[in-house]
Amino acid sequence: MEFNQYYVLTKDVCIHLGEHQNKNDAELRGIDRHNIHQVASYFILTEKELLSLSMDIAEAINETEVF
Repeated sequence: MEFNQYYVLTKDVCIHLGEHQNKNDAELRGIDRHNIHQVASYFILTEKELLSLSMDIAEAINETEVF
């Protein structure tokens, strides 16, 4: 059985949830531990998804013209 590192991303923070079997397991076990269930919206991401999102954001920042 393969486990992945999972993270929860909110508008304010990114928290490492630890190693879990899948996103549902990460959400069920990790969200309560960090009181994220009180946040209106959040995303559960694998380490690979978080890295990809970070790279997309960095690329978008680099392409933004500053006036």
